[in-house]
Amino acid sequence: GSKETLVTLKNSPKDYSSLRNSVIPNLLKILAQNQHNDYPQFLYEFGKVFKIDRNDELGVQEKDTLTIALCSDNSDFTSIKRVIDTLCRLLGINSAVSEHKASAFIPGRCASASSGKAHFAVFGEIKPQVLLNWNLVMPVAAAEIDVQSLMELAKNRTSQ
Repeated sequence: GSKETLVTLKNSPKDYSSLRNSVIPNLLKILAQNQHNDYPQFLYEFGKVFKIDRNDELGVQEKDTLTIALCSDNSDFTSIKRVIDTLCRLLGINSAVSEHKASAFIPGRCASASSGKAHFAVFGEIKPQVLLNWNLVMPVAAAEIDVQSLMELAKNRTSQ
């Protein structure tokens, strides 16, 4: 996510002035704190993210996400795409992948996954500069999955 899309809070302590729009920074922080442990390190977190939504009554959309980070010397676009493909196969979802641009990911090594018109995931390789900002020396591939969209796709598939 980017600073412009953060949901800011009024009357809040300075350190907590906005709601997160991505879980990826949390996983990068955990990876940075655990570099003394053996690799590979594969993490996931199920958590809420918040996005500005002018169509919502409160102006904010709250979403449950499943975020996955793969950290090893061979974590790349293909390894995180394999995770998305496996998840889709297990849930019986036919997905399409298209190139995507997101600030944390390497251009050309980032994609979004969708089924029909429903977009449900963004994934790819984290930019070297982002890794450097967290003092990470190993490559990281990550995915952020919209759980509600994914579950609706799985439910619709099984009800057909």
